[in-house]
Amino acid sequence: MQEVFREHRRYDEWHEVLRLLHGLTAAWYAGQFISELLSRRKEPEGHRAMFLGAQCLQEVREVGVIREVRAHARQELLLLARFDFPFFYEEWGPEGQAAGRIRSRAVQELARGWKEDPATLPWLKDRAARDENEAVRQAAVLELARGWKEDPEVQAFLASLRT
Repeated sequence: MQEVFREHRRYDEWHEVLRLLHGLTAAWYAGQFISELLSRRKEPEGHRAMFLGAQCLQEVREVGVIREVRAHARQELLLLARFDFPFFYEEWGPEGQAAGRIRSRAVQELARGWKEDPATLPWLKDRAARDENEAVRQAAVLELARGWKEDPEVQAFLASLRT
């Protein structure tokens, strides 16, 4: 089974299948593959492995068994929310846009995969109000509106951002 994961993790069209398999396998086994994905962070396109790992975590039924893997994934996503290339680039150029997409996706994965974590809502509010990167602010606002749309406190917060 590990060979299936390793062989197909690079192909977007296989990601849904891989996520579903994580929901069917034992949590400790799924945790091994997710840990392997997380270890690829510093590789070229390593952020893609991080995002797949976060999505696979959402499918695991007994996340308590892999608590450490889940905490590690959250830490890696927090780092990706501040992603930056190791060279100078113009914010409005292609590299700036790519960095913005990576940061936004990290915010999205954190909001969706860790919605029940008590630290997520305050973190999203802080990013929506104060992050220096526009893409992160926008992603945080979108995730607050999507995930907490029934919460009057969040509605008031979002309304306050418009003023």
